[in-house]
Amino acid sequence: MIRLVATLMACAGIVSLAGCASMTTASDTSKRECCHTLAAPGSVADRSIYELDAAWETDAGQPTMLISLAGKPQIVAMFYASCHVTCPITLQCVKQLESSLPADLRSRVGFVLVTLDPQSDTTPVLHTFRRDQQLSDRWVLLRGNGLATRNLARSLGVAFERDNYRLAHSTQIALLDRNGKLACRQIDLHESPKRLLAAVKTAVALP
Repeated sequence: MIRLVATLMACAGIVSLAGCASMTTASDTSKRECCHTLAAPGSVADRSIYELDAAWETDAGQPTMLISLAGKPQIVAMFYASCHVTCPITLQCVKQLESSLPADLRSRVGFVLVTLDPQSDTTPVLHTFRRDQQLSDRWVLLRGNGLATRNLARSLGVAFERDNYRLAHSTQIALLDRNGKLACRQIDLHESPKRLLAAVKTAVALP
């Protein structure tokens, strides 16, 4: 727990200093800019995200729907694979959260990464990302079309916008209950993970 708190606080310190830079081709290097981190909206949809009617694709190229995640709590983060700073920090924090859960709880929780940049994050890109990050089969990586991505982000309380080569977005780790409703979200990486860990334990225990 101490190590996790220290990691999250260190992550948050970096986030406060820099945003995430979207990778471009070598010829676009001179045009590359850093994005800024957006504030998360104060309110989110009070309904199950599984009610969102949209098609998604896994990093294995399999079509799926969000309802396929139902049945157990899910820890969800939105990201994009070419982000240099903010997204890797969020991912590391989720990995630390996963490793901090007792083994019996860990097997009863899912972990979901949804790309904010489906145009660039193709199936092969996401599959390579899984391999490089050594993500187990507990993790689900998803990409959808632009509308599906915006609707999910809005429901989770994630803000994002694109401006030329920049993709600015808010950062958060969200916990969905087994029915797809938002049970807890951590939008400040300075915050102790104790509240989120307690929420995970509660969500697992509920019928």
